[in-house]
Amino acid sequence: MINTLKQFVGWGTASSLNEFKRATLKLTAYYVVSTFVILAISSFAIIALFVPPDMGHDLFSSSLEIENGHSEWSLYELRQHLVLVVLVVDVAVLFLVSFISYFFARNTLRPIKDNQDRQLKFMGDVAHELRTPLAVMLAGGEIMLKQNRSLEEYKDYITDVQEESKRLTHLSNQLLQLLRVNSNSTLESSPCDFSSLCRNEIRKFQAYAEEKNVQLVDQISESIQIKAHSDSIVRLLQNLIKNAIDYTNQGGNVIVSLTVKESLANLMVTDTGVGIPQAMQTKIFERFQTLDTSHTNQSQVGVGLGLSIVKEIVAQHKGTIKLISREGVGTTVAVNLPLYRS
Repeated sequence: MINTLKQFVGWGTASSLNEFKRATLKLTAYYVVSTFVILAISSFAIIALFVPPDMGHDLFSSSLEIENGHSEWSLYELRQHLVLVVLVVDVAVLFLVSFISYFFARNTLRPIKDNQDRQLKFMGDVAHELRTPLAVMLAGGEIMLKQNRSLEEYKDYITDVQEESKRLTHLSNQLLQLLRVNSNSTLESSPCDFSSLCRNEIRKFQAYAEEKNVQLVDQISESIQIKAHSDSIVRLLQNLIKNAIDYTNQGGNVIVSLTVKESLANLMVTDTGVGIPQAMQTKIFERFQTLDTSHTNQSQVGVGLGLSIVKEIVAQHKGTIKLISREGVGTTVAVNLPLYRS
């Protein structure tokens, strides 16, 4: 199964490149054919306008003296010369348009290709996240089947399977959250009490924080209203609070504050955790970006989807998100959302 996932991603990447080239050439061909049709129509119109074809015998017998020369050209010769000039110009324009069209086509399709590349990378990352727990369970199962083991060894294996199953469950839940966020590009917003939502989530996470020996502090101002999709805001709060607790050392603090600042609801989640290295701070909102958890409360590395989900939700609500972090000191995630004015 693991090899199948890797092959699937590899085939997807190769197919993406071929499709992009085919689509670029096809769009270029459309541009060139359209230009050819326009040039053909305009060329016939120019020839017909300047040297009408219905001049009968006069076309061959009449002559036109060129003002700045001494030779005389028959109308037939003039027509032929005009046709030649128009043809040369058309061919030159067609070649020029072909090159320009190719670059236009590439630029037009580039955002689509970039989006497809992101999707393929996402699939590869998902395959990688699935591979680790599956490999642990498969390897352990093979060892257990080779010979009889003690009861303790069987218990250890079952414990490992349980832990990896939790990891897979967490990954599937995060993927479902991400799918819901991306599918709700236009959310049905309604006025909601942001203060109450924050307080409810802080209350729910108190037991989790106590289990990790982290103090969860409530600094929520009263009656702050926003117009939002309440389920999405709950997911935003859950991801921010859980992340802060997970990356805070035992005995540390996580402060959740909500205030009004410059006509915006200002949510800040501050922890006294490990902090984020400077090099990681620009990437931390990307999918599958995780930090070292060796000195934190997290027994296993997360899948790295929580903050990317938060970023998507903030963008859908026309808000802003900012991260301030110092390694070894802690991290603050600040979210600003428009206030609701009745």
